[in-house]
Amino acid sequence: MFNRPVPHGELFTGKDRRRHLITVDDELTAALQRAVDHLRQLIEHSSMPRPVHDNRCRRCSLRPGCLPETAGRRIDLFTPRPLRDTDD
Repeated sequence: MFNRPVPHGELFTGKDRRRHLITVDDELTAALQRAVDHLRQLIEHSSMPRPVHDNRCRRCSLRPGCLPETAGRRIDLFTPRPLRDTDD
């Protein structure tokens, strides 16, 4: 962006509530480029990765939309549900 070298960065982790110094080298830059390419591929193909269902899900704010407990079940969102008989 500003055409300046970035020798290091800091990463804050919530678990230990500390900042960690990260050296920005060619290996990290290549790994980041692979991650960005993979993300772009996911966006282009309009597919979401399957949700995991582990300990991280318990306190996740995105859980209501993710529904990780349905990861093993096949759900068809486009087939209408059958009508129920109601006693009105």
